[in-house]
Parts: sequence; C-alpha cells; structure tokens
Amino acid sequence: MRFAFVIFFFIFIAVYGAAQWPLYHLIVRTFALASPWTHVLKIFFAFSCLLFLLVRSMPGSAKPLAWWADIWFGIVFIAFTFWLLQLIPSWIWKPHARAFDAAALSIAALAAVIALVHGVMMPRLKPISLAIPGAPPMTVVQLSDTHLNRWTTMPRLEKIVEKCLSVKPDLILITGDLVDDRDGALDFLIPPLKKLRAPLGVYAIPGNHEFYTGIPRVADLLQKADIRFMRNEWLDLPNGWVLAGMDDPSAREMGQPGVKPEDFFKTLPAGKPILLMNHRPLNWDLARAAGVKLQLSGHLHAGQIPPMDAIVFLGFRYPYGLYRKDGDALYTTSGAGYWGPPMRLFVGAEIPVFAINVPESRNAVRPEG
Repeated sequence: MRFAFVIFFFIFIAVYGAAQWPLYHLIVRTFALASPWTHVLKIFFAFSCLLFLLVRSMPGSAKPLAWWADIWFGIVFIAFTFWLLQLIPSWIWKPHARAFDAAALSIAALAAVIALVHGVMMPRLKPISLAIPGAPPMTVVQLSDTHLNRWTTMPRLEKIVEKCLSVKPDLILITGDLVDDRDGALDFLIPPLKKLRAPLGVYAIPGNHEFYTGIPRVADLLQKADIRFMRNEWLDLPNGWVLAGMDDPSAREMGQPGVKPEDFFKTLPAGKPILLMNHRPLNWDLARAAGVKLQLSGHLHAGQIPPMDAIVFLGFRYPYGLYRKDGDALYTTSGAGYWGPPMRLFVGAEIPVFAINVPESRNAVRPEG
C-alpha cells in the first residue's frame, strides 16, 4: 500500500508540475516578458506549486496559504485546458499565435473567476421526485462530499445543516467524504453535526477520504455527533425500507480488510425495497440484482473544473445526475463541498432531497437558484 501511495505521489507531482508550464508560457508570450521578470515568475510558480503539497501539514492558522495553494491548483488546470484548446488554431494560423495565447489566457482568467465565485456559494437544495413501485413513501436528504477539515468555517457548516433540516426529511444519509483531514483536530465539527436529526435517523458511510483521514478518528467523530456509521451492513427501517451501507474500495487500498461488492450484496435481505449508500457510482447492476431500488452515490464532484469535468463525464458511466432502469434509480450527486480548489465552473454544489412516492401536493421542497 505504501509503495502504491509513493508511486501515486510522484505521478501527481509530475503531472501538476508539468501543468504549470502552459500557464507560464501563456503569460510570458502574451506580455512579452523577458529577464528578470521571467525569473520572478518562475519563482512564484515554484512557490505556489510546492505550497499545495506542503500546506496539508500546516496548522489551521495557515488558512490563507491553504486557500491560495488550492486556488492556484484550480487556476493552473483551467489555464491548461484553454491552452490545449488553442493549440490547433494557433498552429494553423501561426502569424496570430500570440493573439490566440492572449485569448486563451483571458478566457482562462475569466473562467477561473467565475469558477471561484460559483465554488464558494452555498450548496443549493435540489428536489428530486422519484416513483419507485412498491416502496413506502419518504423524504430523504443526501449529504455528500463536504470535505470538512481544519479550515472549515462554522457559519458555512451551520448553514448546510440548516438547509438539510429545513425540508424536514424523514431520513438523512451522508454518502462519504464528510471529512478530509489527516492531522487536524475535528472535534469542533461535532456541535453543528449533532444538530442533524430525522425521524428515521442519520446515517453515514465512509468514502475514500474517511480512510485517508483515519477510520478510528472518523468513527469517534460520528459517534459523538450521534450519527450511525455503517460499514458493509444493513438494517431495517421502521417504515419498511432496508438501508444498506458499504465501504469505499479504498479500504483494501489502505490495507484494511475489505468486502467484495458481490459478497456484500449476497447478505442483503429479499422481499423489501433496499436503499443503498455507495460512495462511488459503481456496481449498480449488481446492486439491482440484489434488490436495491435506490442507490445514492457521490465521489466525482461532477469534475468541479476543466479538464477534470471532461475526464469525469467521459470516463465514468454514471458521472452525475439521475439514472433509471426498470423502476430502479441511481443518483450521483455533485456533492455539497469541494476537494482542493474552492471552484466549480459548470455544475454547482448541491444537497439532493428525494421525495420517494410522495404526492406532489405533499411535497413542499422547491428548487433553489
């Protein structure tokens, strides 16, 4: 596991380091910079790049540095995307190459500003009406991918909790990556999380970042917040649904004993509608064959920013939104938070609210924004 992590770490450094060059190239070409300004720019780029790697071990007081490191990460990859898009026209019309560089830099700068404004906005409530044959009616809030850490502000977290409670759900489900902090103290998150309440309960499963944070720390946090932590298990809800929750595949990657999805699905009971919490939008067909009527997933953030959004939508079968098959449903949420840069360009943060077999006249949830 350690060897695989080291390989991933060096690949990440290489990719992120290489991605700096297009932005440097666009700036130098657009403004016709020469020495000593090119040297100053190189030092600035090196500092901002290394800061992204170092800031994870810094205390909470280093929040301004952490924000800049994450924002720079987003700027670099947005600029990389628009640099790629201008390569062909720049090659075809070589006399105008500098103009294409300037256009790519300008559009990238505008996109970065829009993504930053969009990214720091509060997640919106997203009502989704679902008709699932034979299933008891209920309202479910899905909270996913908040990535809470030492730099999380209390007003933001409290507002997220308020939004979840405002729709008076029967059930609140946290589908992974609630927290994301290997070293920082997390107890300050307990009071607002403890306010999450619903008649059928509040349940959570681990995403990959729970394993990176440390399962014992996460389990302790959730226990103190009175949130039931589900790991490859299922239970009967009082309204006739079965709720199941499974570990993220990263459990085995982190050296923990994992359960194969097909083995877990064999343990599910027959004859009742099953709601499955699965952090990644995987194994839906296997789940459906085991009686799962609704699978709730996240993990992918809808890509957040270019080019990751294109990679997500092209590389995954169920990247974002609602998918239906023969009355069954899978929903992949974009998440209520963000990983890395506080930026989102095309798909914003959200808190899905599922009205399952609830008549329209009784569904008081309305979309925001």
